[in-house]
Amino acid sequence: MTEKTPLTTVIEGKSILTFYKDQNNLCCRKFETSTGSWAEQETLVQHFGQEYAATVGSKRNIHLVANSDDGNLHYLCWDGAHWSKSAHIATDSSSHKNIRLTTAGGNVHVMFLSNEDEDNAITYLYMDDSGWSKPFFIRTKDIPQRLSNVIVTGDGTPHFLCQEKNSASASILRHYLFYRQDSRFFLNTNDISSEQSDHDFQPYLCLDQKNIRLTYLDPQSRVLVNLYKLKGWPEEGWNKGQVLSPDGSKASSPILLTGNNRLSALWQQNESVYYCLSIKGSDTWGSIDEESDREKLLSILLNGHQLQLPYTVSASSPPLYLSLIQAAAEPFLAKLYPPKEDETEEIKMDVGMAHPPVKDYPAPGTGNAAWELIKQDNSKEKKQLEKLAAQDDRIKELESELDRTKKQLDELKFEIKNLSADINEKTIALASRNDAANSEQALTQKVAFLKQEVQNTKQQCKQLETNNAKNQSEIKAKMEAMKRQIKTLQSESLKTTAPAVKPEPTPPKKPLVKAQKKSGLLNKLRRGVKT
Repeated sequence: MTEKTPLTTVIEGKSILTFYKDQNNLCCRKFETSTGSWAEQETLVQHFGQEYAATVGSKRNIHLVANSDDGNLHYLCWDGAHWSKSAHIATDSSSHKNIRLTTAGGNVHVMFLSNEDEDNAITYLYMDDSGWSKPFFIRTKDIPQRLSNVIVTGDGTPHFLCQEKNSASASILRHYLFYRQDSRFFLNTNDISSEQSDHDFQPYLCLDQKNIRLTYLDPQSRVLVNLYKLKGWPEEGWNKGQVLSPDGSKASSPILLTGNNRLSALWQQNESVYYCLSIKGSDTWGSIDEESDREKLLSILLNGHQLQLPYTVSASSPPLYLSLIQAAAEPFLAKLYPPKEDETEEIKMDVGMAHPPVKDYPAPGTGNAAWELIKQDNSKEKKQLEKLAAQDDRIKELESELDRTKKQLDELKFEIKNLSADINEKTIALASRNDAANSEQALTQKVAFLKQEVQNTKQQCKQLETNNAKNQSEIKAKMEAMKRQIKTLQSESLKTTAPAVKPEPTPPKKPLVKAQKKSGLLNKLRRGVKT
């Protein structure tokens, strides 16, 4: 692995996957801690574009997001044996900066800066059971410069911090929460700090039970911690920040670690890592301690409950593999033991933070590291702890055996659940195929029937057209015959009609008396002649 540019390492179970750049490609090699051997190199993304993020999910699978020189953003997933095929989840971007990646509730959340409109814009997308969402573009109040890690609360709301710069070149640290309600997305913001200078806050978030914790640097390079209560958001907001490191400490790279009901703040200062504990998860912090043992820090990095910063692994010096066993007595947080078969605990962690580029966070030995630290005490207390551990040896063995049995039972339940889901899925798929086949057959029959109906209708239309033409001809002929008959009758009527006779004038009536007299005389003459 010489002549290659190492980037970072992610732990999965008892395997260590190392990502690095080789001949302009993003590559990966797997180191098996059980055998102490390296697997063959795998090329994940060709024409790698310098930015990537990786995290370990709740099912111990590894999620990877990386960009390429052609402007595409790639997603791959490691299932414990093989890498999935690369999927393009964002394209046509000239730049993907500050790529951030986390998992929560089985979903994958990705966020990055892109300069689509010359000025940077925040892009957010997620993957759930239905696949990848379309990118959401979050327009900030000012120009975004740097993203913090992303955390997701129990209700599925992503929270992140963005360092922005306004027109007066003042640095502003803003809290963004991008939540979904009734199929709609809403964006809330909270201003945390504002400085008049070009200041690097180096913010880092973590979830502490039902609250969000924040650590960052002020302009005097002091470490500040802050609390955000989720119960009343966004009305309650952030409380007033507390200063942990003293004045003039020149701290850098602050982080917060949670686990085993403890909260610790760590930061880099000179050549050492300083840390202090929150008392019972409250706003009260204990005394500050220092650790400068690099080898011890390296061991803690490989076995802590979170892997947050880049680490270089080379083939010539395989990483040291130690088991982390939690101690029951204070003031110890934990104790490191050499690896043994019956005592080796399985490493479980969910990174929850996108790995920043090497240029921002160099590997160990370059003066910029901030990793989890195991608090050490004097030799007397160590002996007391070892005595307690020896007395509880049998109990631990029984608990370990019980844990293994529970784990096997959980794995069997998980396999049964997967098999049941697979059977149900295949049954539904088979039923769907049968329904589709039946539907296709019925549709074919229906189409044939409709075709026949169309053919019959066409024939009927053709017959009707023929009959219509025939009827029109007959009607036309009958009309012509009737016209001829009417003409003939008119001619005959003219021939047989006599000319009109002029009536004679009526003679005037004579007076009635004279007529009666004349009639009487005539009657007398007639009687006379007769006699």
